[in-house]
Amino acid sequence: MEFAPGVTEHLGYYVYTLLDPKDPRCVLYVGKGIGNRVHAHVAWAGKADDLKSRAIREIKETTGMDPIHIIAAHGLTEETAFLLESVLIETHRSPYLLNKVRGHGHEKHCLDVEEINAMYGARTVLAEDVAHPTIFVSLNGGKVPGSSYPNIKGDAQQLMERTLGIWKVSDWRAHRIMQVAAVYGGIVRAVYAVRGWDEAEHPKGKRKRFRPSGGLQPQSPLLGARVVDKEGTCITDFMYGREKSYAGF
Repeated sequence: MEFAPGVTEHLGYYVYTLLDPKDPRCVLYVGKGIGNRVHAHVAWAGKADDLKSRAIREIKETTGMDPIHIIAAHGLTEETAFLLESVLIETHRSPYLLNKVRGHGHEKHCLDVEEINAMYGARTVLAEDVAHPTIFVSLNGGKVPGSSYPNIKGDAQQLMERTLGIWKVSDWRAHRIMQVAAVYGGIVRAVYAVRGWDEAEHPKGKRKRFRPSGGLQPQSPLLGARVVDKEGTCITDFMYGREKSYAGF
């Protein structure tokens, strides 16, 4: 059902959910918008071939219905809408949720006590005091479902593989880096001493990438710390699209 004429001008920014009509407890998608944004997904479903569009088409074919549209809150500022969208994505995260990207600032939402303690009890380490050439890599997850630190912190093998990974670095850096530090929410969560670097192929044949090998350093002074440069900027803050930084060179 579309909004009646004149309704959208009263809504402002809003946050919405799409529910499965076969089981309204199942949240398929969380979004924010203005105007008729909430209805755009059904309108696009017949033209697009992404996961969400395929799911909407399947619902229509099997039930004859569209997803249930719920306006979770309206009359919001854009900032508040971003916040609520992120909280709802975290709250409803399940195998059925079709959001490809986690919400803005998701690292600060729906946290257990251990994570709150880590966030507000973190030490500060100056980048100039990092003793060994180190690459800090993001485990915030980004667009890779299930790859963020909270999802893998209990699996030592997966944590090591995700941290060491395959990284786009220059030859000059690759052969000098002695440590790889895993970062989540701006805080160092694990550190591995590098034993060697192997060149890895880029899937599109572009710039070289390297795969490090190494061992966990459970006593590293970087563990549980934020690393800041001399201007006070946190170089381990990867919340805005960055995936790595360096110190100790």
